[in-house]
Parts: sequence; C-alpha cells; structure tokens
Amino acid sequence: MEAARSLLAEHPEREPSTRELYQAAGVAPPTLYHHFGTKGGLLEAVVDEAFSTYLERKRGVPLTGDLLVDFAAGWDMHIGFGVENPVLYALMYRREEGRHSRAAQTAEAELRRALEQLAGAGLLRIGVDEAMAVTTAMAIGCVTQLAHDGGSAAGPLARSMRAALMSELTGHSPEHDDANRASRLLLARLG
Repeated sequence: MEAARSLLAEHPEREPSTRELYQAAGVAPPTLYHHFGTKGGLLEAVVDEAFSTYLERKRGVPLTGDLLVDFAAGWDMHIGFGVENPVLYALMYRREEGRHSRAAQTAEAELRRALEQLAGAGLLRIGVDEAMAVTTAMAIGCVTQLAHDGGSAAGPLARSMRAALMSELTGHSPEHDDANRASRLLLARLG
C-alpha cells in the first residue's frame, strides 16, 4: 500500500501499472494478488484509506450551526480532496462490476445525511434523491475539470459551481458563500 501511495503521489495524473506497483513494493506479482486479488483491489484499499483520513479531518471541523454554510464548506472540502487526489478521486467514483467503491458509498451516505438535514429544515427545494444526483454529478464534473485545467479548489470555477449548486438545491442566491459570514458564525459558535 505504501508503494501505491508513493506512486500515486509521484504521478497524480495517472494510475500506476501493476508492474510499477509490485516493483516499487519490492515484491513478486503473486504477493500483490495474494493480498489484494487484483491491482484494482490494492488501489481500492488505498482509496478507502485516503478517504477515511479525509473524512476524519472533515468531521473534525466544527460546524457553524448554519446548515447552508456547513453544506457549502463540506462541498469545498470534497472538491479540495478531489483536486489534491485526482487519480484516487477518479478511482473512487469508477464503477467496477456494477458497484461503487466503499469510499464512494461512504461519501454518498454522508451526502445523503447532509441533504436530509437541509430537507428537514425546509431548505431543500428538490427531493433528496434528485439533490444527491445533482450534487454528485456537479462534484465529479467540477473535480474532473479542475484536474484537467490544473485549477484550484478555491478558484473561480469551484466557487461558481458551488454557487450554482446551492442555488439549484435551495433556490436561494448563494449569500452563504461569504467566507466572512462563515467565519463569524464559526467564531460565534466557538465563543
């Protein structure tokens, strides 16, 4: 797994080959297959580990108490993870044998929970299932475009995509995109 993490960090723009993986690990090909079944199994384990680490960090961020600000901040963190880990992100959302990776399933469960909170507060103007599809499609599209262009998760494209998503989900202008407002809410909650 360490060899796979290193190769992905060295070449974040592409998936390493099976040969590169077992050579970097200093093992024979049967060792990789014995422990992970396939190269895909190894890469899925790396994705799961990276996404679990990201989720721990995300869950450690204090909430502001404003569901819209917190949802937008979650979007920002998700896009940031994808931009920082483009190959892992692509692997995470790739369907193999008709199923999502465990990391994608976890991301979907977290997203559903956040959208259900918005719906429960009367802030969601579309159904949760449609909001799931729209949010996931926009996130994957945003990360893919940013990775393609070398863009930033805090840049204008990411901010525009977030504003469009928030408008579609809530029907409100994205007044909650104001970073100063989010900071004030967070400081008020901490104080």
